[in-house]
Amino acid sequence: MKEKQIEAIDVDKAWDTLYNRLQADGLLQQDNNLQRKAVKHPRRLIMQWAAAVVALFAVGLTTMYLLSREGNVPLLSFKNVDASTTLVKTLEDGSTIFLKGNTTLLVPEKFEVNQRVVSFTGDALFSVAKDAQRPFIVEAEGAVVEVLGTTFRISSSTSGKFELSVEEGTVRVSKKNGNEQAIVKAGEMLVIQDGKLLKTQHRDSLTFSHQMERLCFEDEKLEDIIRVANSISTQQVVLADEQLGSKTLTVTFDGSTANAVADLVCLALNLKQTTRQGVIYISQ
Repeated sequence: MKEKQIEAIDVDKAWDTLYNRLQADGLLQQDNNLQRKAVKHPRRLIMQWAAAVVALFAVGLTTMYLLSREGNVPLLSFKNVDASTTLVKTLEDGSTIFLKGNTTLLVPEKFEVNQRVVSFTGDALFSVAKDAQRPFIVEAEGAVVEVLGTTFRISSSTSGKFELSVEEGTVRVSKKNGNEQAIVKAGEMLVIQDGKLLKTQHRDSLTFSHQMERLCFEDEKLEDIIRVANSISTQQVVLADEQLGSKTLTVTFDGSTANAVADLVCLALNLKQTTRQGVIYISQ
């Protein structure tokens, strides 16, 4: 497998370009204190400005468009800056990614016809939609992970740390520097230690339940929110009206039951709910 699927992006340069554009358009305040901060921390200043306009920090998410250097492919960047929540993003292929705090995910606006490549740093749970014709490839620090459809968690950082734990299915891990590869199956985990791939059994630090304690959705389709909620609840919620699935919602669930999820959704979107044989139905 070729390692170079998405070119490395100069994020600092991208932020500098965005900052200069905002400054040129007169969208940033020009008092001396802010100018001094901008010289040292241009990204922080821009994020403060963005938060004031669209209040993205309320959900601990930064979303922006970047361009890869290879073919100017539009990339979406999702960053969860809130360590107390798990940001949930559903990709265009139906895969769902649970991003813990201080985690960044880069995905193309539209996947290629023969593969699905994302770039990632931080700590996240990947639930990958099955597609035998398009492998799902995660470019992480120090390693590349390739799957067809499975559930796994990666913890990766710029310092060289890499841990992977598989809940369902099988994944292949390849070192970026060298030809070493390993197959990791459900119930196993893999770490990079002293430059080598080492497999062992799951350990408590990579349990999946911690990913589900406080879930944050930002501009997600209702059908995707309900699907995630149903995957972690014994009681099921059903959208009685199919057209409701395309409605979008920004919401945070804090260890909520199916009833609480339904209550919050109905309140936010002015919908109704009924319960029949233990199943909650949401309708107009």
